Amino acid sequence: MQIDRRARTCSGSCFVDGAPPHHRTARGRRIRSLGRRAQCSRSVARRGDVSRTPQASLVFLALACVALAACSDRGNLAANSESDSQLIDRGYTARDAEFIETDAAGRTRYRLRARQAHQDAATRAVQLQGVDMEVRPADGAPWQVRAERGHMPPAARRLDLTGDVRLESNVGAEALQLRTATLQYDIDAARVRAPGAVTIRTRNGELSAHAVNVDIKTRRVSLESKVHGLFTP
Repeated sequence: MQIDRRARTCSGSCFVDGAPPHHRTARGRRIRSLGRRAQCSRSVARRGDVSRTPQASLVFLALACVALAACSDRGNLAANSESDSQLIDRGYTARDAEFIETDAAGRTRYRLRARQAHQDAATRAVQLQGVDMEVRPADGAPWQVRAERGHMPPAARRLDLTGDVRLESNVGAEALQLRTATLQYDIDAARVRAPGAVTIRTRNGELSAHAVNVDIKTRRVSLESKVHGLFTP
C-alpha cells in the first residue's frame, strides 16, 4: 500500500440518462411486457353467398360467436400486457437484494448485497439500505465496503454511500481499514473518494485526514489535507 500525503484533487463523472446498461448479471428478474395488441378480424359476407335456410343461419351465428370470443381473448391479453408494463414503470422494491456485475471475461467485478433496494419510478435511481459490497479488481486483492445507506444513479456507474462507511482490505502487511461518513465509488475507474473526515488504520498505526482518494487497483491512498497520525516502524 502506498500512501501519498500531498494534497490532491479528484473529479468524477456522473451519468444520469438511461437505464443501467452494464448490469450483466442480477438475481432479480423484471417482467417483460409482450406488448401485443388485440387484432380482431371481421367476417365479411355478401348477400348472394348466404343461404336463407334456418340451418345456414344457425351455422353463421355460431361462427360469429366463435369470432367474437377470439377477439375478446386477444383483448384480455393486450390489457394484461399493458398492466404489466404499468407495473414495470412503477419501479421496484426488493428485500435481501443482490446485484452482480461481471466483466467481458465473465469475472465478477463486484457483488453488492442490500437489506432493501428501492427503485424510484420517476428518477430510476436505486436507494439501498444495509449495504455490503465486495469489489474484486481483475489483478488485485478484493475490497469490502459496508454502509448504512447507498444511492445508485440511473446509469449505475457510481455508488454514493453514507452512514458509518467502512472500506477494508485484509492483505497481510498491507491490510487497511478506512472509516468515514460519506464515500463515493466510481465503478468504471475503480476509484474511491471520501470528501470528509476520514480515519485510516493499518498494521503499523492510525492516521486521520480530510478528503481521501483510493485507487482500488493499485491500492494507492492519497490524503488531501489535515493529516495527523502515528506509525510504528
